[in-house]
Amino acid sequence: MRSEFRLHVAAVNKRNANGDCHVYIPLTLLDSFKEGITEAPIQLKAHSNDMIYVVGASKHGDDQVILQSGLSHFVDGHRMQDNDLLVFRSKGKARLEVLVLDPSGCEKTWFDMGNSSNVSREGRRAQAQNMASTSFGWAKSGLQARESNEAGLQAPRCNNYISTGSPLHSQQEAKVQERVRAIGSEFPVFVKVITSSDVATAPSLYLGKDYASACLLTQPGRLRLLLEGDERDWDCRLGLRKSNKTWWIDRSWPKFISDVGLEEDDICLFELTDRSSLTMKVHVIRKSDIPAP
Repeated sequence: MRSEFRLHVAAVNKRNANGDCHVYIPLTLLDSFKEGITEAPIQLKAHSNDMIYVVGASKHGDDQVILQSGLSHFVDGHRMQDNDLLVFRSKGKARLEVLVLDPSGCEKTWFDMGNSSNVSREGRRAQAQNMASTSFGWAKSGLQARESNEAGLQAPRCNNYISTGSPLHSQQEAKVQERVRAIGSEFPVFVKVITSSDVATAPSLYLGKDYASACLLTQPGRLRLLLEGDERDWDCRLGLRKSNKTWWIDRSWPKFISDVGLEEDDICLFELTDRSSLTMKVHVIRKSDIPAP
């Protein structure tokens, strides 16, 4: 059966498991790369749960695009392993729907990691293959598509937000996920739980490598910080230490903490609203609004 959609199938391979997670796809799957454009964020829509993942894409040669920055969140969410398959279907200018299959042909989902489903393994395999041949269509016959390409494995953090420091407890995580869904950002949201040292002395806020990579941040510079529901703004700086690719926010960050009245265990969610002008909006979840664990 020939599909009316543009498709590509890639196989996960452990040979680059210790490097950056990446996959090459044909340029024809995306309409984002007009003449002169070499980098652009695209959206991956997981077929299994309709979650949207923002991934950095870069043009590679004349006919390929490499998906790299942020792809590891998708890989981690589906616990992908050697010989799993990624089936990409074009869904518009800058969006791809992705079906993930394990080596036996069963669809892998965020919630179903192989043992929790009430549907038999053979039943899930039949459903996935039927869906792939009818609604997705196969770009190559059978499971020979595993030879079409490679994707590395690297297991980082969350699928739609990135945090540093101690893991969130269950009540914090529930609140954060609820707010992240409400924000609906094009990019992953950076989550920071305020500590006592942040309130007392911290001159800067560490962002980490994953967040900067997922949001395609490449150059330091002046950063405009906004607060949800507030007309004020804070003139900060986005800094980069090139030796270890460490990113941080400083300059007016301590003033922001003071002006907003942040306290220990409050949670700040940083939404990148404009990448070109380096503007972020901060959403605050107060400790008093979070049930005790």
